[in-house]
Amino acid sequence: MTIRLRPAEDRDRIDLHRMMAALQDVERAVHPVSRPPGAGMAAEHVAHLRKTATDNQGLYLVAEDGDALVGFLVCYVEVEEEAYLSPAHQRAGRIADLWVDASYRGGDLVDRFFAAAEDHFRALGLSVMIVSHLVGNDRAGRAYQKRGFIPLETLLERPIR
Repeated sequence: MTIRLRPAEDRDRIDLHRMMAALQDVERAVHPVSRPPGAGMAAEHVAHLRKTATDNQGLYLVAEDGDALVGFLVCYVEVEEEAYLSPAHQRAGRIADLWVDASYRGGDLVDRFFAAAEDHFRALGLSVMIVSHLVGNDRAGRAYQKRGFIPLETLLERPIR
């Protein structure tokens, strides 16, 4: 069957919670100190992302294969009007979260999600798209770099002693 991308709807809530919990659990395996279990945070985070996308000229897309949802992408316009950033980087397209169910990885779904986000941001006059991943999530890093993303900034953390 053909996989189609469409805007997320209220009826998708249960599947979005399932996919968000799965994404969170992948990130928790990489960095358990900073990531709580997926089941406990998914509903609240899905609601937060929907609001963020709505309030910031974003998109919340799902990939649908027949009646099954098999992936999602959330993106929005991130504004940082700081003098240290070039004008193109002061208003950039931010990919907040991306998930593709395991059995659908390796195809063109990630490319299609990124193309939809890029088309959306281009229509808004943006020229930069940003995505991040946790250190240790090498699969995501490779997937993003394969699609033309380059490392931009490194965020370090240390517990306060």
